[in-house]
Amino acid sequence: MIMTNKNFKSYLAGLIEGDGSFIAPKTPRDSKGRLRYAKIKVAFHVNDKPLFELLQNHLGGVFEYKPNYGVWIINKNKDLKHICNLINGYLRTPKVNDFYKLVDYLNFKKKNVSIKKLKLDSSSIDSNAWLAGFTDADGNFNLNISNRKTGLKKKRVQIQFRLEIKRFYSKKDDLPKNINNEYFDFFPICDQIACFIGAVIYVRSRPTKNYGLIICCANINSRTKCLEYFDKFPLFSSKYLNFLDWKTIHKLQLEKRHLTSEGIKICETIQRRFNNNRKTFCWNHLKNFYI
Repeated sequence: MIMTNKNFKSYLAGLIEGDGSFIAPKTPRDSKGRLRYAKIKVAFHVNDKPLFELLQNHLGGVFEYKPNYGVWIINKNKDLKHICNLINGYLRTPKVNDFYKLVDYLNFKKKNVSIKKLKLDSSSIDSNAWLAGFTDADGNFNLNISNRKTGLKKKRVQIQFRLEIKRFYSKKDDLPKNINNEYFDFFPICDQIACFIGAVIYVRSRPTKNYGLIICCANINSRTKCLEYFDKFPLFSSKYLNFLDWKTIHKLQLEKRHLTSEGIKICETIQRRFNNNRKTFCWNHLKNFYI
């Protein structure tokens, strides 16, 4: 039985808002006469299959797989209703617009269903596990070891925590005339995250006008804030393993040991198994999940 504490609800909301979508059909059938169904879809890397199998066991849904990723699809009305009730009031991004459309669909489709549309969660970021779920979807921990051109210390060790998000959430033909309309703009929530951890926001402009927001956490103080948050509200995807390694190097830097011969060996050992280099995974941390 699922524990209905706010950390599970907020984590799930962040996870879906990161790499998920809410789909409510505008018409009962498509142009070929096939029935349309309401859905919640969440994309995930194949490495994170154990986490999503755990979610599927308790929340329902099916999987579709591509070469490097899978999609968790929830399309039964009872499962959709259950998930909507769980995350209602814990969403923080413009994707709440499509969530409301899904709620309207469920309320209309099933006469005995009455889901009240709650407002965006305006509580502080460190009040629940939303950012952990959002990070499991869209965040990453970076490690770079490079050679210095000058100086006695020949190695430079740099670590970062980053979130990269498409700035505007809307369909191609549904972009608001006022591009600064906050209802479609991820900047307010990104600004809230950046202020909380003391990070910097970069705006990336591409030729396709697909503007991206990058939250970059690189200095000691902001990394310490991240560490405190993720120790309190842990990650549950395979990124948790990268976080542990990232945390080890962060502590080496705090102790000024990251450029000693011993420290460099530790950093280089970590680099060989970091992010895409990781080939083996331990999932003991799922024992602490909110279920």
